[in-house]
Amino acid sequence: MFRRYHYLNHDINKAARCWVATLNGDICAFTSVLPFVGRLKNTWRGHRTVVLPDFQGIGIGSILTDSVAQILMDEGKSYVTTTSNPKLIHARASSPKWQTYRFGRIVNKGITAKTGAGSRITASFRYVGESKPPE
Repeated sequence: MFRRYHYLNHDINKAARCWVATLNGDICAFTSVLPFVGRLKNTWRGHRTVVLPDFQGIGIGSILTDSVAQILMDEGKSYVTTTSNPKLIHARASSPKWQTYRFGRIVNKGITAKTGAGSRITASFRYVGESKPPE
């Protein structure tokens, strides 16, 4: 249902945790996350987020990824993500829920060469959650 609307390959990693969003009973978006392999322990990373064309531009992708990031934070996990979507970059950069930790082009001969991400501006963010008033 979502595969033709995502620019990366169509495979979903078997380790992915997946969610869908609905609006008035209609499936409208999908997101998945993967365990981060490497130096960041107990951290998950964004894998895929796709909003169907009829639902794009109204913030569903942001609401869905914020919700998933909060679920992971409530489970005691960290969440990081990288995007090249200009609207999502702007939304996260201006949100107190997200901390920008990298902005620019990735110089990498691996996945970025295969996807063309090296030619696009990308930004990486860490979810820090909603600030809660002191009790």
